[in-house]
Amino acid sequence: MPSVAVIGGGVSGLSTAYYLATRCSVPISKILLLESSAQCGGWVGTDKNAGTGALFEKGPRSIRRAGVPGFTTLQLVDELGLNEDVIGIDSSHPGAKNRFLYCNKSVCALPNNLLSLFSRHPPFSKSFALLGWREPFQASATAEDESIHDFISRRIHPEFADYMISAVCRGVFAGSSRELSVRSCLPLFWNMDKEHGSIFKAMLRKEKAKFPPGNDLVKTFDKNKWSIWSLKGGLQQLTDKLVDVLHEKDCVEIRTNTACKHIKMTPRGTAEVTTDAGEVIEVDHVVSTAYASHTADMLPEHANLASMLRTIPAVTVAVVSAEFPGAALTLPGFGHLVPTTEDSKSLGIIYESSIWPQHDRPGDTPTTRVTIMLGGAWFRDWFGDENACCAEDFIPHALQEFRSQLGISVQPLNVVASLQKDCIPQYRIGHYKILEYLDEYLGSSPLPLHLTGSSYRGVSVNDCVLNGKLTAEQVLAEIEENTLIQCRA
Repeated sequence: MPSVAVIGGGVSGLSTAYYLATRCSVPISKILLLESSAQCGGWVGTDKNAGTGALFEKGPRSIRRAGVPGFTTLQLVDELGLNEDVIGIDSSHPGAKNRFLYCNKSVCALPNNLLSLFSRHPPFSKSFALLGWREPFQASATAEDESIHDFISRRIHPEFADYMISAVCRGVFAGSSRELSVRSCLPLFWNMDKEHGSIFKAMLRKEKAKFPPGNDLVKTFDKNKWSIWSLKGGLQQLTDKLVDVLHEKDCVEIRTNTACKHIKMTPRGTAEVTTDAGEVIEVDHVVSTAYASHTADMLPEHANLASMLRTIPAVTVAVVSAEFPGAALTLPGFGHLVPTTEDSKSLGIIYESSIWPQHDRPGDTPTTRVTIMLGGAWFRDWFGDENACCAEDFIPHALQEFRSQLGISVQPLNVVASLQKDCIPQYRIGHYKILEYLDEYLGSSPLPLHLTGSSYRGVSVNDCVLNGKLTAEQVLAEIEENTLIQCRA
């Protein structure tokens, strides 16, 4: 019977292993998941502050409902039996609709309804309607790829790119809009431009996405019009549940504190996976969900493949969450982002208590939780070598930013800091060419290796779940085809 090794125990690895274990129509002898750290989950992590009941997310803190990726994650949550623990908010909730920028030393509200698009909002010199009215009449892109900044400047307005888009890229990718690829980071907008010649025209013509019949959780979302969601126990509850379910599968083995050091093809067409302890494990298929550069280190016998993988960089982000006494936020909303025009070392601040008050400490005395993100593509310029830093180094800077940007000067009740090294891959201009090369190389190579994870086709939790599912389906199709061939022989 065939066997599969899954490298990496983050959301991508856990999702891949789950779909391998639950979707196969022929028996699999072993699904071996190797995680180099002491705990699975990757960058998803929830700190449950001892004694207070407050929750602090170290990584992702909310998940969107939108599109096929969002639908897929909800289907997974339902299969895992977590429906009763889902908490969601609709698009009218302040935590969903109120977004801000921090510009010119002040928090500036962004338009949050149709009418407000026709009013001017600082720091913009004109209303969004006036800034973007020429978009339907702009020429489509002629280049095969371009930066997000250039794309938005050309299609909408340079001012919109300088403030809004640079801030969004810092909040989502912790990267620079002048370096990130619009084709790879915002494929929906790129395709709108190519297929319809306009984002606005495409939105007018766009039909509502059709999904297969949803499960009970999807129906609940549609009924309540929820747009973003989390879990009562934080998002780590999702990865913990995946681990629990996988442990119950007889064919699945999870090994933590076990790193993959080497992937080598055998003359039999199988793969040998060598661990950091020197153990050699032979399997029929390998799925690496590790970051591209880490996967490259595992492939010394495939120099060209490894060299291409190393061209996909990742950035480091420091995350500091603080809990303050009282109702310290004056503006309810999701939070604010900081564009590159501002002289600040922060990427943005999330108003945790405004979005998920369910994660505040219980009781009648109110507290306020906020989280700041620092570093990203500018980490080394601002803070030096990340290997010479520890998470606690960023607490004084975070508290200073909370004072200057939000006016919170009281001493915090709790502070939780984490340093997420190489946590967000950067899809730079031309990233699609890297993916084409990887697909062609692996498609023509006898090496039984598949690549998935945030380094390639999406960095969100939803993207990781969907791509893990698609990769598992591809591996299973190969297993089933090989089984059929053997039966015929």
